[in-house]
This record gives sequence, structure tokens and C-alpha cells, in this order.
Amino acid sequence: WLAQDQNTDGGWGDSPASPSNLATTLLVRAALTLAGVEDPFPLTQPADAPVITDRSGVDFTAVIRRAEDWLTTHAGETSAERMQALVEVYGADRTFAVPILMNCALADMTPWDSIPALPFELSCVPHALWKVMRLQVVSYALPALIAIGQLLHTRAPSGNPLRRVLRNLTRGASLRKLSAIQPDSGGYLEAIPLTAFVTMSLCAMGQT
Repeated sequence: WLAQDQNTDGGWGDSPASPSNLATTLLVRAALTLAGVEDPFPLTQPADAPVITDRSGVDFTAVIRRAEDWLTTHAGETSAERMQALVEVYGADRTFAVPILMNCALADMTPWDSIPALPFELSCVPHALWKVMRLQVVSYALPALIAIGQLLHTRAPSGNPLRRVLRNLTRGASLRKLSAIQPDSGGYLEAIPLTAFVTMSLCAMGQT
């Protein structure tokens, strides 16, 4: 379906009828790598990764090449250039950029230590104190702050020893917070992308 709905310019949009955009194209590019389809770029896929044989005969090499051409044209060739381009799209708010970069890092498309950290330890601060302390937690969806923040801490701990200790001490409490704010439906804020980002973060930490 992804191959069939690739736009003629090589990218993907938010729907099959939408123009290509950077965020969606990066997510699909990461998905193709994580799914184990044939990848002509060996640095993005482990040598022992399973290769999916598509029954419809889709040439995923061509699909990925067209996607890479689109990304190079619109965001640059290197992971650093693409990360900067994505950050520029969303500005100072990390709510959208960091989850996408995290997904790219899971596919080895972006170095973990280049992704801005999310201060999940702030989820342990009483909500009433956020405004008093002028914390910017409100700009993030709290579930993403906790789950993605913990994964980033696991893969690329802060160089500040005090911050590392604080985050290690608040891991359990913040995970309990994440569990407590999950609604009965299972979907965080009833949002599919947010719930998916939380799920992939927990799985990547072995919290299956």
C-alpha cells in the first residue's frame, strides 16, 4: 500500500491525495527499513535483518531510491541536514519533531545523541507547580514526554552527571505516571500517532 501510494515525486503526504511533506516521508522511509524490505543503503539496516519478499512484486529498491531522491532534494543528503530541516518545520516545539526523529533513530537513520532530549523527570513535578516554576511541560503531550524522553535517556544519556542521576531516580515514578494517565480505551489523548510513539518507545526499551 505504501509503495502504491507513493507520490510521483517520490515522497508521501498525510493522505494518498496529499502533497509530499518531510515528516510523513521520513516516517515512511523509517518504516520501510524497520520492516526489513530490501535496502540499497547498507548503513541503515543491520546485515542480519530479515528481508521481506513482497508477493505483489514491488521493487522496493526503486521505491526507496525515489524516496531518498525526494529527501535529498527537500532536506539534504545527510542525517544532520534532514534533522535540521525537520526542526525548522516545527520550530521550537519539540512535540512533533522529536517523535519523528526517534522513529528515524530506531531505523538507524539518525544518531541517538543528536536528538534533543525530553525532560521526562518533570512529569514527577506536581502539576500545580508547573506555572510557578515556569516549566514548558505543557507544550509537550505528557505521554510522549515520558515515553520518548525515557527512551532517549536510555540510548543517549545526558553528559550532565546530576541530570543523569535525577533521570535514573525518576524513571519508575514517571512510568507509573504514564500508566496512571492511560485511559480505559488504551489510546493516549485518543490519538493514534501519540499512542503509537508511546508504544514504540516502550517496546524499544524492552518494556513490552
